[in-house]
Amino acid sequence: MFKIPHLKITRIFYRLVVENIDRFSIFPEAGIRGAVGYYLYDEIKKDFGDPRRRENYIQLYRALLGPLPGESLPPEGPQPRSINLRFFGLPQEKDKMGLEVVFFGQSCLLSESLEQSLVALGEEGIGRWANRFYIDGVRPPVVTDIADIVVPEGDRAKLVFFSPTSFRHNREECKDWNLEMFSWNLLQRIELLCEAHGDMDGTDWDFDGLLQDLLRMESQAKTIKTLRSRLSSRQNKRIDYSGFTGTVLLEYVSRDAFVLLSVGEALGVGKNTTFGGGRYVIERK
Repeated sequence: MFKIPHLKITRIFYRLVVENIDRFSIFPEAGIRGAVGYYLYDEIKKDFGDPRRRENYIQLYRALLGPLPGESLPPEGPQPRSINLRFFGLPQEKDKMGLEVVFFGQSCLLSESLEQSLVALGEEGIGRWANRFYIDGVRPPVVTDIADIVVPEGDRAKLVFFSPTSFRHNREECKDWNLEMFSWNLLQRIELLCEAHGDMDGTDWDFDGLLQDLLRMESQAKTIKTLRSRLSSRQNKRIDYSGFTGTVLLEYVSRDAFVLLSVGEALGVGKNTTFGGGRYVIERK
């Protein structure tokens, strides 16, 4: 079995009380992310008494959205976002939603700045209806390292995809289950995140060899298409974030493949992971 690379993951769960839950829940990840971006950019342009606060806001903007307007991409090209957002319903509490914020690597140091931004935006309201919200509770951060993931035994795995999942490779997109696209996207995400925010030294990472190992699996999928889109005010068009949800049964899963699947469970896979897409769990009996 190859050595799993190191990548620290910090998860913080918030409970939000929302003014208009129906409007808020249309695509809250995009609404919050965009609103935080506008808020941070406006704050960055102001004169701060404390330059550390301004630097934190600059780093938070880059972690959520990438380079600031006018900045060029780094020489190595676009980097994976180090902060991902996912909302989930709280069925027993009709006016509340849960927010999971996932920080990769040292981006967890920006959690206080992000929370300050959420508080300010909640008072102001977000989106076209200026929906307001406030933080009603927060769990202590949960910190893990993918190198410490416990891998289950066996040669079969059932993946349950619970958020819209789609793949992209060589300019081709796929919005349904595809073993080859899944395998390539999974390896690429692990590699990019570990290179940018973790440590791959001494892991014997062999992309092509691990890809062939994943492709030896056989799969049976029961999926449905899940529609998701948002209207981009910057691009003045509706952008499609649709994908599939459902279950995939994998057979002939090697030990190394199980490691990779378990890492993917923690990281998400495919397109739109910044918006909470590509999330699955390995069903354990």
